[in-house]
Amino acid sequence: MYPKTGMCLRQGGRWIFSQKNFPTGNFFEKKNYHAAAGERGLSFSQRSGLNIDRVTRVTEAWVVITYYEEPTLPFESIAIDYDGTLAWQGVVAEQTQQALVNARQMGLRLVLVTGRMVDDLLRVFPQLGLFDLVVSENGAVLYEPASTMRQALGPSAPRQLIDALEAHDIPFATGQVMIAINRVDESRVLDLIATMNLDLRIIGNKADAMILPRDINKATGLTSAQQHLGLRAESAIGIGDAENDLELFQACGLRVAVANALDVLKEQADLVMEHANGTGVVEFIRDHLPVRQGHLS
Repeated sequence: MYPKTGMCLRQGGRWIFSQKNFPTGNFFEKKNYHAAAGERGLSFSQRSGLNIDRVTRVTEAWVVITYYEEPTLPFESIAIDYDGTLAWQGVVAEQTQQALVNARQMGLRLVLVTGRMVDDLLRVFPQLGLFDLVVSENGAVLYEPASTMRQALGPSAPRQLIDALEAHDIPFATGQVMIAINRVDESRVLDLIATMNLDLRIIGNKADAMILPRDINKATGLTSAQQHLGLRAESAIGIGDAENDLELFQACGLRVAVANALDVLKEQADLVMEHANGTGVVEFIRDHLPVRQGHLS
């Protein structure tokens, strides 16, 4: 394994690796490296992919790094959010469905990770069988399309909270574990939760919000899905667009944001696609996944 040389450009508080002639293409081009001052100049830390051996300051804006490419195991699954990522206005385009088939042909298992409830998903997306597992209710329920198995990963919603929502005329919907509400009612519901001293929290998802036990989120749901499928921890690629996907990213070895993602998610992503919604998923599977998995033509 021979050392290579590259350059990093300072952009705000981050250093962006600018080298574009990797043997594997430009897969690492957009990876962020966080630099901190140390006794011997700058030290870098990164999520994965490169082992930085030496950092030499050139200017305040540029540094030169000597690095080794670390061998990495292939990813085993893709965990994809539904609304705003896989789907646009609730509909998954045919080309996006074909991209999922292509990913499966490359050996990837597919996991849908969404805030929607299973019955709602079955209504809007009859092709749910493209996925090996579904993590629904924002991490609270596992569903296996092939067997129709459903497994709650937490307790059902407290009856006293449901009664209180009805008494205060707050619109809601209940799943096996989750209670879905409108984001505009979040502060009123938080007051009810505090008054009743319930161990619950509210997770935002753009205009919607979800009430769940504090220890349940997309990361815990995906971890359960990976274990169910017998896959390595952090061997998943996560693709998302909204704030509840920040926790999904915590359980993923590679984090991908589609072009329409919120800025807060893009800041945490390893890759940001040029296209939005399902077209961004197609872009990743077509342009980036074959390189990362070693399926080069």
